[in-house]
Amino acid sequence: MPSDLSLKAMNAVHRVVRTITFGKVGNNLLGMPVLELTTKGRKSGQKFLFPLFYGRAGQGYFVVASKGGAPEHPGWYRNLLANPEVEIQVGTAKLRARARTATGAERAKLWEQGVVFWPPYADYQKKAGDREIPVVVLDHLTPTQRRALVIADNRIAENAGWDDAMLRIELEALQLEGFDLDITGFDADALAETLRRGAAAVLARSNAPNLMTYHLGGGNPTDRHAAARWLQPMLGKVDDACLLLTEGAQVALASILVSQGRDDDAILCDALVYPGLLQAAAALGRRLLPVDSDEHGMCPEALARLARESGARLVYLNPTCQNPTALTLPLHRREALARVLESERLLAIEDDPYWHLTEEAPLPLATLAPRHVFYVATLSKVISPGLRTAFVRCPSAAHAEAMTAALRATRLMGHPLVSALASQLLLDGSAQSLLTQVRTEARERMRMARYLLAPSLLQRAEGLHAWCRVPAPWTDATLVRTAQLQGLAIAPSSAFCPPGVQHQNGVRLSLGLAADRRQLESALRRIDRLLLSDALPAIER
Repeated sequence: MPSDLSLKAMNAVHRVVRTITFGKVGNNLLGMPVLELTTKGRKSGQKFLFPLFYGRAGQGYFVVASKGGAPEHPGWYRNLLANPEVEIQVGTAKLRARARTATGAERAKLWEQGVVFWPPYADYQKKAGDREIPVVVLDHLTPTQRRALVIADNRIAENAGWDDAMLRIELEALQLEGFDLDITGFDADALAETLRRGAAAVLARSNAPNLMTYHLGGGNPTDRHAAARWLQPMLGKVDDACLLLTEGAQVALASILVSQGRDDDAILCDALVYPGLLQAAAALGRRLLPVDSDEHGMCPEALARLARESGARLVYLNPTCQNPTALTLPLHRREALARVLESERLLAIEDDPYWHLTEEAPLPLATLAPRHVFYVATLSKVISPGLRTAFVRCPSAAHAEAMTAALRATRLMGHPLVSALASQLLLDGSAQSLLTQVRTEARERMRMARYLLAPSLLQRAEGLHAWCRVPAPWTDATLVRTAQLQGLAIAPSSAFCPPGVQHQNGVRLSLGLAADRRQLESALRRIDRLLLSDALPAIER
């Protein structure tokens, strides 16, 4: 029987694999079926996720609160006693359920089933002594029950003082943003083998206790070496002293804002921006000032003028396959913007997650004005969000030190196991192989959007997004509501506008949300028909 420490290490690896593949790989551990249970902390109210062996209980599932035979109940069981409404993921299916402890004959029957599929449960009960190990039934919630929970959640939000704008942001994040890239472009068997090899290599070169202890934030030398190799095609040789690793681009963005400003500072940006910037700026008390743009992107003259007028020293740019408009700034515009950064002594955040996905990526601004740009690259959009790994090339070692202090103040450290796995995949060539698959799938989907959407509607399709005009009599709001009724997820311009900016008449389509190309084709055809129709549903007029 595996030791407790071995089980913890295997559970950690297993959780990483399932997260990376959105549940498509890693549905078994030690030959046993595994579900993921998400509970709400009985004290903190935060969500906690636990991988557990499971069996079937009628139309639902059951799990065993064994804790390896410990004398006390596991934390997840105490959580669900206080908050029985839980979330579970079985394979790729995510469900809401209500947990209850089985008693009497039902418990006896399910316990017998549990001991059959995992015999150590019998030994765990002996070790537990007087504690009867609970068997927990997870009953599916009916649609009516789910609606009741949503209403209750909304009432909780209302009582907590949330205003309409806050609720709108939350709903848009939940209903419209989604993952930008589904993992279905991968060969599942090949991906599983890649992750197994990577995880085995990590455990071979780093013993389990080392992976479970504290590590310095910002990445160790091996992680930085792997990051420098990944960034080489974009930036050339990178100085390790200027390089940091973070848990995804959002953490990087927030840490840069913390290290390079204070409350009520202004950030210069486009009129439509990545929602993560809106959230970070709102949380940190920063003001967003939109800069005028044209068909090539942000106007250099307007940037210089607004910087002088406002006193703002920080600029946010998403210059390649911009989210949401899919615009890629041409080289001549990048060169002009780089000159403004230098002449006005500005710092820029170059958020560049899609560089690998564009067909002809121009030079990053970080190569044109290296002492003025924080360059942020992430594995989320080109490998998987589950790796939670981003790389930041700072303008100087001093900027890197300031950002490291911000990282440690807010995050202390990243996940050593995830960082080690990401570095392993980068160093052994697996990441490049996965990137090739993602790039091929993304480009096929891009071509589908260009072919299936009418030229009068489609402004641009690049990377993982398509940006569409909204013709009269539609507005982006009526289109989004109508599309949702048909099961289509599209995002209106209002989801990307800084406060005070007038909404534009456009919508973003995420080309990676569909499970496969057939589903994407169906969705694109339906959206095309909706946009070309001049007959609004009666409920939307």
